[in-house]
Amino acid sequence: MDLIRRLFGYEFLVPFVVTCLIYGMLFVFVYFVYKVVRSYIVKFYVSSSLDSETKQNIDRIIALAKIIDVPGELPDNYQSLWNSIYKNKNQRESMKSSIGIFELTIHNYKKSGREPTDLLEVIDLLDGFKVQALRQKKFFYETNEAINISLSYLLVSKHFLVSSDSL
Repeated sequence: MDLIRRLFGYEFLVPFVVTCLIYGMLFVFVYFVYKVVRSYIVKFYVSSSLDSETKQNIDRIIALAKIIDVPGELPDNYQSLWNSIYKNKNQRESMKSSIGIFELTIHNYKKSGREPTDLLEVIDLLDGFKVQALRQKKFFYETNEAINISLSYLLVSKHFLVSSDSL
């Protein structure tokens, strides 16, 4: 009985809890440093591997995507899909999903003679950029550029989905 009291008493339990807290805080600190250093290495790798033309295309895509007007509202099923992807915190999955939606809407889009030139330029830039993004694979998806490009894909796709020319 005395042994049980000593194990769960001040002599054993308090030092055990303090030791666990110290090692837990140390683990959290090391993990945080690892994530920060890894993100900087990934960003440096991606930014150094992209050529200057691609970097200019990124800026152009983002600028043009902000200009494009998205008329009307999406149907309920597309709105819920849009919301789920937009709220997705996993950047890599969001990027892959938005590329898929973009390809689906491009496939279903009926080209007409009255497409705005900004929209056509964004489509061309996004198609060219998709090659870069897929070549970079996992590392690309972890950067801030991936979020911006992902949102650009979604914006253009949303434009297609609400367009009178889309299926």
